[in-house]
Amino acid sequence: MAKTTYPIHKTPSEYAGKTVTVKGFPGIEFKVEDWWDRVQLKSWRESTELKEVLNYAVRTPFGNTDDEVLLGTVSNSKVLFHASEIDEVLPLAEQKRKSCPACGNIHEEEYSFFLSGQTVENACRSCWEKHCNNEWHEPEGATG
Repeated sequence: MAKTTYPIHKTPSEYAGKTVTVKGFPGIEFKVEDWWDRVQLKSWRESTELKEVLNYAVRTPFGNTDDEVLLGTVSNSKVLFHASEIDEVLPLAEQKRKSCPACGNIHEEEYSFFLSGQTVENACRSCWEKHCNNEWHEPEGATG
């Protein structure tokens, strides 16, 4: 038997970088990174030490054992779904995008930091990095 070379999938998944819904999981938004084997350079079956792989294996014990498996996130947790479980791609307008309270830009990140005695939640990465690198300058007269 010939040894499998990775990645198995030579091109990104049609869902890579998109947010999709999943059959049987109403209300779940799955943000797809790409095929598991393209990200990890091995089959998901060879990664049984990882929590997200174990969760997938338990959920699909006798089904979907091929490598048509997608890696992504649901609520900032890594998860795997088989490509056959994808229901539909959400239009950008329906994807959970937020306005940064510090700069007003639209983003998908969710960073938090403490500023002027208040916690700034759902900030974009740029504002978070400025704050954490001490580049954030509070307005004159601001009290903390």
